[in-house]
Amino acid sequence: MAKTLKFTAVIGYVPGYGHKNEGREGTDPRRVWQSAAKEEFDESGYYVSATAVDGHTVYHEDWGCPVGGERTVVFSGSANPEFTANMDEWRESVIRVAKESKRSLEQTTVVIEFAKVDHVYLT
Repeated sequence: MAKTLKFTAVIGYVPGYGHKNEGREGTDPRRVWQSAAKEEFDESGYYVSATAVDGHTVYHEDWGCPVGGERTVVFSGSANPEFTANMDEWRESVIRVAKESKRSLEQTTVVIEFAKVDHVYLT
């Protein structure tokens, strides 16, 4: 068992606030992330793999949240210590991929969390 870093990034589908989750039907945040991850790999050598789970982020309607929550994708992944030489560089790669995804999806905010976790790589 090794120690590593895990990330979670939450990104919305529809730009702005005060919408009803309409529009952007043809935009797939998973494809946006995949494209940004490829660009990052070409630049840094770190490919930021992620599991993408559809969800809704719920916040106060007075702040522009649609009833029932805003459509989002939760991306999560970890640095495999077998392939990650520098955890700080990997963390910066995650941030760059999230920033590019944020830009492409025209999002105002994106939340990224990092946590230290135990990692078991079964081969």
